[in-house]
Amino acid sequence: MLVATGEGLLDAIDSLRGRREQIMLVGRPTFDEPVDVKRAVIVGEGVPGNSGGGGTMVTFGGTAGFFSSMQDNFGYELRDLDIVGSAGPSPNRNGQTLVDFTGQNSPRLANVRLRRAETGMLLANGATVDCHYGRFYGIDAQQCVRAVHVADGAHSHQWFGGRWWACATAGLIDAANNIGFHGVAFEAHTTAGVDSAGSNVSTVGCRFEAQSSSVKNLTAHGTPGVHYCFGDHWSTGIDPTDQSYDGPPVCGLVKGRLLGVT
Repeated sequence: MLVATGEGLLDAIDSLRGRREQIMLVGRPTFDEPVDVKRAVIVGEGVPGNSGGGGTMVTFGGTAGFFSSMQDNFGYELRDLDIVGSAGPSPNRNGQTLVDFTGQNSPRLANVRLRRAETGMLLANGATVDCHYGRFYGIDAQQCVRAVHVADGAHSHQWFGGRWWACATAGLIDAANNIGFHGVAFEAHTTAGVDSAGSNVSTVGCRFEAQSSSVKNLTAHGTPGVHYCFGDHWSTGIDPTDQSYDGPPVCGLVKGRLLGVT
């Protein structure tokens, strides 16, 4: 395993010549240009706490973020990092994507915090390789216009745990299918917790707590297919008395109430 300190990450990636190998990143580097991960696995020292320092924080200026120029059927991977953009403390359309998985099949993130960018994570098919079968564990996102954007056709992605806080729209899903959120907390969003034009989209044991009761927690557009919601907790939104429910509703049909269908 290679060890890279700060901006030395770029030299470490180049030294791999496109091979898949793990790089331990220490320090708190700042990059003003996009970082081409290629096929590397980048691992930090953990997400820093709100006080006390420690961990690995990567700050990107302008519209920069992580991406890969090498489309691959087993995409690059990031773990144990705090990734911070340039958009400021409120959701801001600054054109920045912090983690771009375009053309990366089977992408992975674990124990990563994404904050202060237009898009935290983008999942999109590439010119030669699609973007399917992602698995993401313990992903926190905050203060983004979109915490996660699943673009047209990028199917079969699953999130496990994490808190998506103070974003405009936490999860934006275009015409994609087999998307699942398991134990994710959607909190303080100002437009929607999940805004979906997809099909077979599931929320399981999630928490929905919009900024106000006028904000939709789940919005399904047109007739996109079945949206399944199992055992979720609804603190605000369509009806605060509907704290939780079970069963396979179509487009968010809960106890006779249609949940956020436009």
